[in-house]
Amino acid sequence: MQHFSSFISFYEWLENKSSFHMKLGLERIETVLKNLNIYQPNYKIIQVVGTNGKGSSSSFISFLSQYNGYKTGLYTSPHFISVRERILIDSKPLPEELWLEYANIIIDAGGEVLTYFEFITVLAVLAFSKNKVQVGVFEAGLGGLNDATSVLDADLHLFTPIALDHKAIIGPELKNIAEDKSGAISARSIVVSTTQKVEVENILSKAAQEKNALFIKLDKKQFSLPEEFLTGAKQLGLLGKHQQENALLALTGWRLFAEKHAFNNDEKMNIKALEKTFIAGRLQRVQLNRAGKPHFFLLDAAHNPHGMATLGKSLGEAGVRPSACVFTCMSDKDINGLVANLRVLCPAPVFIPELFNNPRSVAASVLAEKIGMAAMAVKNFEEALNKACEFAEKEELNIETQPILICGSLYLLAEFFTVYPEYLIKD
Repeated sequence: MQHFSSFISFYEWLENKSSFHMKLGLERIETVLKNLNIYQPNYKIIQVVGTNGKGSSSSFISFLSQYNGYKTGLYTSPHFISVRERILIDSKPLPEELWLEYANIIIDAGGEVLTYFEFITVLAVLAFSKNKVQVGVFEAGLGGLNDATSVLDADLHLFTPIALDHKAIIGPELKNIAEDKSGAISARSIVVSTTQKVEVENILSKAAQEKNALFIKLDKKQFSLPEEFLTGAKQLGLLGKHQQENALLALTGWRLFAEKHAFNNDEKMNIKALEKTFIAGRLQRVQLNRAGKPHFFLLDAAHNPHGMATLGKSLGEAGVRPSACVFTCMSDKDINGLVANLRVLCPAPVFIPELFNNPRSVAASVLAEKIGMAAMAVKNFEEALNKACEFAEKEELNIETQPILICGSLYLLAEFFTVYPEYLIKD
């Protein structure tokens, strides 16, 4: 039986499993969790499901739990530069030593058969148990019915906007995608959904009813953020008007969850939590000096048409017009939809780097041709940054209201954070 002698040896083994290799079915992860005696963990479970806004909503409710006095585990995906970003306890990553210890425990429990995502999910469940968290927040990976996080019976489900994505796996139609994601709902749980298309809402409502779960539609007449955020007296930790929807989803979920399970729900602490919430790459403003000159960058994880449309709306509401854009995307996305939204939100020059280490990325020359005359293919990310900065300097633009936008793929943002890892955490 394989054991790992170092975190590096474990990480190399894990990477060889490939994070994009899927095997449908929950039998493998269920067996390993039972072998570890954590199939029904001794902490409350919150699952966040949807297409866009999952990471933000997961972070909001994690901070709400922490600020109300509970030791909280947060499991999200994907990561930017280190797999350790995926598992946090009270907003801090586990040390490599614990990753190694828990990985060997999982191997002893038959974990070699697990897929990449299943293995890390089990490690999160185990880490939260070992470290005695009181609340575990799990962001679903892809879909719901066969997602590894759905093996756990959640006490609360948050559903962020469901849109067309991963059509080849859980599609092809929106109806199919919604039905798959609704398969995550646990019996007798609380289900809170943000505003959805009627077809999607009906599917979620029916699935909840079949599981004897409480279904709550986020009605702004009934539920609202604290007045301070609506008047602008206070700001959410995550920028963009769309984050009010994610924050309200998390806050409504927390209030209902706290009432049912007799948890704290202190409104002063809730306000502080929403102010302090952070997750990298969500309308994140970064100021850098390059070649001795200051530049503002705006980093956003939008990587499908719905996300790009939301990004464009947020920029318009804030009066921000990008001076240039660094963009690329993955080949399994709706490329035409992404490009159409990109043209609207960034009519300025677009610089497209090659991502040689990612076989899913679209060739820069192909994207440049699709985008049109304002696009230029460049050899790597560093050159894309240099070209964008040179253009902004030449045009003498307002660096605050006309920042350089980096968007289109989480893997593109990973290139940025590899060079500037200090921006992965809040200063």
